[in-house]
Amino acid sequence: MRARIRGMRRALREAVQVRKPDADWSYLTSQQGMFSFTGLSLEQVDMLRDGWGVYLVGNGRLCVAGLTTRNVSRVADALVSVL
Repeated sequence: MRARIRGMRRALREAVQVRKPDADWSYLTSQQGMFSFTGLSLEQVDMLRDGWGVYLVGNGRLCVAGLTTRNVSRVADALVSVL
């Protein structure tokens, strides 16, 4: 499970960097565990939920364990859209 979560962190970081090379999402791979704090505001979190169906906790916490190889690209698109 740890290896899968590390892989999803790496995949999300790479996907975001391809879409927005000037954004620094290195914290995704430096943090550990099932969740990651994104630093997104409540307004950005609401935009993700309402516009993309991507759910984060109100404080911007993302459940990395919920990422899969099938949805990581869509989540990256959503994150970049609210930056």
